[in-house]
Amino acid sequence: MSDNNLKSLTFGTPTSDMFGEMSFETPLIEISPDDVDIEDPPSNESRKTRAELRLIDRAVRDLGDDERRFVILADKNMLDLFRSEAIRNDVYFDEEYFDDLHDQLRGFILNLKFRYNRPRPDQIAKSLKIDLSPIDTDTTKSPSYPSGHTIHAMTIANVLGSTYPSLRQVFRNLGERIGLSRVQAGVHFPSDVEAGIAVSDAIDPYVLTPYDSPGDRREHDLRSITREFLTDL
Repeated sequence: MSDNNLKSLTFGTPTSDMFGEMSFETPLIEISPDDVDIEDPPSNESRKTRAELRLIDRAVRDLGDDERRFVILADKNMLDLFRSEAIRNDVYFDEEYFDDLHDQLRGFILNLKFRYNRPRPDQIAKSLKIDLSPIDTDTTKSPSYPSGHTIHAMTIANVLGSTYPSLRQVFRNLGERIGLSRVQAGVHFPSDVEAGIAVSDAIDPYVLTPYDSPGDRREHDLRSITREFLTDL
């Protein structure tokens, strides 16, 4: 493929179902995807993209059995991972709330993804005649940038961290590991994951927790301090 053709390569177009999801209301997320500003992804023909492909290839090839199991679990149902971490740390996991948040994030994320329409790593690898063997998954039917799994995971981690401040880093570590798993699966570039973290942190002040009323999220510092005090009792 010529550099010009590679440069213009995109993931594709949204399906009718995707268009529907992209128009859903998001009462738990008080910011529009149009107001989220992140850097453009590296261009398809750039040295950085080629370097990222080499890194992805090594990550997939070096995947051990335990890591592979985590990658598959994170791909299929990351909420189970956060639920287990909450139980392990003896804190409450609001199942209904996180199911709703997860559903609302899907359309929000699709709007961001189709703004950039970055091809998946295997699409670019094929164009460059690079042998890349990602893990088989049904969660790659949308553009690569930013990583949706990372946005989901880090947004959940941020909400749990706000609710239980003493466990903030525990949940952040899990969210970051889920983001890394997308590179290990061969389905995302590292820059997709970095952008996913940036998005989740940018929208964090606008995401309602189970304890917030509309407009309250950005004024929750005092409540967070109180919750941390009560959690440590």
